[in-house]
Amino acid sequence: MPKFGFSLIAAVFVVGIAAGAVLSPEAEVEALQAIEPSAGVPEEASTEGPAARAEAEARASLSNERSSLAALFSRERREVGQLAEEARGLIGANGRLSQESRELLALARQARESERDAQEAPLELAYAAPSSLWALGETPPSSASLALPGAGTAVLAALTPSEDQPRQETERKVEPKAGTPSADPRPSADETLAWRRNAAKPTALRDWPKIAIVIDDLGNNRARFRNVASLPSGLTLSFLTYALAIEELSEEARAAGHEVMLHVPMEPQGGSPAVPGLLSSALPVAELDRRIASALSRLPLAAGINNHMGSRFTEDREKMRRVLSAVRSKGLFFLDSKTSPNSAGLSVARELGVPSIARDVFLDHEIDGRAIRRQLKQLERVARERGYAVAIGHPHAATIEALREWLPTLPGKHLTITPLSDIIASQQTATQVVASAQD
Repeated sequence: MPKFGFSLIAAVFVVGIAAGAVLSPEAEVEALQAIEPSAGVPEEASTEGPAARAEAEARASLSNERSSLAALFSRERREVGQLAEEARGLIGANGRLSQESRELLALARQARESERDAQEAPLELAYAAPSSLWALGETPPSSASLALPGAGTAVLAALTPSEDQPRQETERKVEPKAGTPSADPRPSADETLAWRRNAAKPTALRDWPKIAIVIDDLGNNRARFRNVASLPSGLTLSFLTYALAIEELSEEARAAGHEVMLHVPMEPQGGSPAVPGLLSSALPVAELDRRIASALSRLPLAAGINNHMGSRFTEDREKMRRVLSAVRSKGLFFLDSKTSPNSAGLSVARELGVPSIARDVFLDHEIDGRAIRRQLKQLERVARERGYAVAIGHPHAATIEALREWLPTLPGKHLTITPLSDIIASQQTATQVVASAQD
């Protein structure tokens, strides 16, 4: 009985500790007595001498063991309570750390979004800049003059030239990434001209009809630019002269295997919009010349220029002569965007000996996927009939999507995409051959 009782008592203690039970000392004694009721109630003394004394001693020893076990149980119970309290504290601390981690993560996301917004803000500001922001015809001012707060100022400072570091006007070459076209290495008598030196390597590897795709209005929106630049190499990207990130993004374009040129704002029919550097027929000659020089100095990597708007200005033969004389002195080519059917640009350029060509197809006059695909079909027909064709598009999502689907289909149609300078060079060669034959 004592052995069995001790084992059962130990089991009760273990269960009590594991369960974290909280019992008063009196309740513990009652529990022990419930296990063996006779343990706490001494029996009447027996008249049998030595046997009775031995039994009494055994009962006293058992009672002492029970008291010791009760004390041990009480101590273990207190330790379990302390451990439980520590565990609750750790759980609370872990919860607080988790909350702090979530808050820090949210702050990091906000900081990243703020940085991206600050980076884009100066570019969008330039796109919609009124004439009061800076004098028309001037290159964009330093960041201090715009006084943009916080991160916007730092970003703008990185994108615009400082007053003590004038813009480099010497032509620079950019080494393209491995596997992409580099500058045109073909020897030529006029290889020192910028349009030859800055030309992207021709991507037309077969004697198939050539197509040049020019994407206008770039430089003020990085996301749109990078969507365009991610298209297969061989496109010609035209950057607005007043875009703030023009040099940085043009270098990315060249590294991706595309040709770059300047998109010069010219006066449209219906009045002069508030666009920085706009070439207007009403300007005094000195101011017009200053704006022309400022525009042509914006992009050292440019191979040529084309007109942004200009349905009125390009009809003014004398004003176009001033523009194209400066283009010739810079060694650039001219693409007539043909925003007016009466444009004098192409004929004046040829009179002055400026390498030149005109646009054949507008891809996205109607910004709709089906309409753009119809224009691409028209472009294919022109290329097959004449041997080459030139299209102008814009960085609309519908245009980029249509080009991304269409460009990989050209080899199967025996058509090829190539930079605009390659078509101009081919036409110059053909003209020279004809002239030599006539002589």
